[in-house]
Amino acid sequence: MGLCRDFATLFIESCRHYGLASRFISGDPIAVAVHRHPEAVPPVSGTFVGTQNSQPKLVVEVNIAIIKD
Repeated sequence: MGLCRDFATLFIESCRHYGLASRFISGDPIAVAVHRHPEAVPPVSGTFVGTQNSQPKLVVEVNIAIIKD
């Protein structure tokens, strides 16, 4: 499983913990699969073509705020 899927799973479970409905959608800009459980959706595969000096980078920030009325 890729890092993006791991963070998506973490976010889904965080939402469910706080009573928010959530589902897993795979495909980024074009949804190609939807399911309640991420393990039921195979990852979308592809390739990256860039220059020899390109360095792919992923930055993720997760914030959970509890708002009490």
